[in-house]
Amino acid sequence: MQARDIHGASIIIDACANYLDEWTDNIARSGVTAFNLTLAGGSTGFAAAGRNIGEALQAIARTPDRFVQATTVSEIERAKAEGKVAFVFHFQNGEPLERDVGHLILFRELGVRIIELTYNERNFIGDGCTEVSNAGLSHFGRQVVKMMNELGMLVDLSHVGERTSLEALTLSSKPCIFSHSNPRRRVDNPRNITDEQIKLCAEGGGVIGACSWGPISWTGGDRPPGIQDLVENIECIANLAGVDHVGVASDTDLTVRIDEVESRGAAYNAAYPGVMGKFVEKFGHSLETRHPVAVREFPAVTARLLDRGWNAGDVAKVMGGNLCRVYRQVWGT
Repeated sequence: MQARDIHGASIIIDACANYLDEWTDNIARSGVTAFNLTLAGGSTGFAAAGRNIGEALQAIARTPDRFVQATTVSEIERAKAEGKVAFVFHFQNGEPLERDVGHLILFRELGVRIIELTYNERNFIGDGCTEVSNAGLSHFGRQVVKMMNELGMLVDLSHVGERTSLEALTLSSKPCIFSHSNPRRRVDNPRNITDEQIKLCAEGGGVIGACSWGPISWTGGDRPPGIQDLVENIECIANLAGVDHVGVASDTDLTVRIDEVESRGAAYNAAYPGVMGKFVEKFGHSLETRHPVAVREFPAVTARLLDRGWNAGDVAKVMGGNLCRVYRQVWGT
């Protein structure tokens, strides 16, 4: 069975993607069944998150022959059967809760199924991964994790501080994920995660999404990262945690607006020098190096894993099957 056939027959999930406007060639060539679509991040508050949800629902409604919203695994499977692309609503920060755990109920009703507790910095839930204090979950944060478990919402720990993430993993009664993070043993970047975080996530049944974003994939040297680096991160996580606990994430934009991407990138560089500094010094502000593996190259990731001796079943797990399992455990059907 050829790589394109295996990719085409499998449920493929991109664990982190951004900015949906319309159907694009980038989406068409990806073969992706479902995207975790970021609708809040950074400093997004309650009102802004609501507007972003509304815009995403409008984008899906404009293209009903191609797009669907998914809140269950059954809906993802139906999208695959019908040749459509599903979008799982995802917050990359708990900031939209604005200190009211009851807002989780509203966001769940609107279809949000995955929430990152923090985004790099401290919020009312806990510390982000760039905070030097490395404090853990707040009292409010503990309430959030418990309520998310009760509501069937998936706790995401990418961008979350080390201690905060370990405490959340210990507290949670359901599997958690790191939607888009790489092993720190390969790339020593505050956005990446330790062996302890990886193993504890796996012990709870969760999944770590190896990510192709340049600054957390670059191992040093003169060449920018690429597909090979993504594959090596996948294999590193599999060796540490087992093949049942690995996923994949592009962390790229589905609709690329060059001016906005460049402006957003410059702001990110200034805000998080510990994450970006060495990478920017080496490669400048090139979007090609910052986002070296677009979603349209996901079929090549499948092919590369097969070329390296992975069997078809394990490749299908990594490319989406493992996340489907966790979704079913947390969301229900």
